[in-house]
Formats: sequence, C-alpha cells, structure tokens
Amino acid sequence: ATMNVFLHSMKTAQTQEIYANASQMWSVRLATLNRRLEQANLPVHVAGMETVWSILYKTPSRYNWMFQFYLRDHGIALSWVGSGRMIFNFGMDDKDYEIFMQRFVKAAESMEKDGWWWTDTQLTNRHIRQSVFKEILKRKYLPA
Repeated sequence: ATMNVFLHSMKTAQTQEIYANASQMWSVRLATLNRRLEQANLPVHVAGMETVWSILYKTPSRYNWMFQFYLRDHGIALSWVGSGRMIFNFGMDDKDYEIFMQRFVKAAESMEKDGWWWTDTQLTNRHIRQSVFKEILKRKYLPA
C-alpha cells in the first residue's frame, strides 16, 4: 500500500519537479558548504551524491571522530550508519539549509578552536594507524 501511494505520487507534476531539480540543487548546496569551509580555512569538507553526504577530513588526526559530537552540540545529528554520514530530506528548503550550513561551520570552528585539529607536520594517517596499533600491542603484551 505504501509503495502504491509513492508510485502514484511520482506521477504528479509537483513530485516530478522536485526530482527533476534535486540533483542540481543538492550539487550547488554541497559546493556552497565546501566553499564556506574553505573560506574559514577549516580542515573538513563534504562529498556526496544528491542527499547522501560524507564528511571528509583534510587533516590527519586521531580525533576526527569527535566532530560528530561538535555537530550534535550545534544541533546536527548524523545518520545512525556512521560518524561521517549525513542524509538530507528532499523537502529541506533554502532557509533551513542556510541554518544547517551555519551550524556545520560553527561546529567545525569550535573543534578547530579547541585544538583537536592541530597536527605535527610529520603526522600522517598511516603514522596514526601504526601508533595506535603499537599502543594496543603494548597494552596487551606488556604488563603495566
């Protein structure tokens, strides 16, 4: 029954217009957010297709996972499928998207201000993985 309602709604001019413009609209929104993040010199950006986006980090850090808590503190709850996934509603209007962008940028600015994205110039994601692995081995095999 639910699928039937959805399929019938797809025949309406209003629904067809929403889907016809969706790809362009969400591409522009994604680019706009990335431009704001770049202008603020923040080490985070987004990538995605249509309304499903991922948060990506330009700075190697053990603490990038904490960004989800900064987002939540600023009123943005991420999808349950991971700490870097966002799924938007097709019905989000420009006003609500502007509010979202402001909150997203403020969350990134807060994390930057708190020092979680500071890095040593020699720090890489590979170095972080190796370091964490060594710490796990030490903890497991060497007595405290």
